[in-house]
Amino acid sequence: VGLNSRRMFCDGFGVGDVVGCGLNLCTQSIFFTRNGDMLGVAFEQVPLGMLIPTFSCMSPGDTITANFGTYSFTFDQTALLMDPASMPSAKPT
Repeated sequence: VGLNSRRMFCDGFGVGDVVGCGLNLCTQSIFFTRNGDMLGVAFEQVPLGMLIPTFSCMSPGDTITANFGTYSFTFDQTALLMDPASMPSAKPT
């Protein structure tokens, strides 16, 4: 999936949802999760240079809490670490 393509991953997010974004260095892909469940691969063949996390909120007063590894992640990465090829492939829409 190219950097300029768009894809819906789920029906949306609600208050209290935990949204994850992960980088798989073995497959050079970026994926998203919601409440610990894999939503899918968003980008493949990601250039492994300087990547800058960016967040966007839709409404005034929206807040986020970011976790860059200080706390346990909701998504269990064990399966990906054991078998990186088990990650679903990106599917363009």
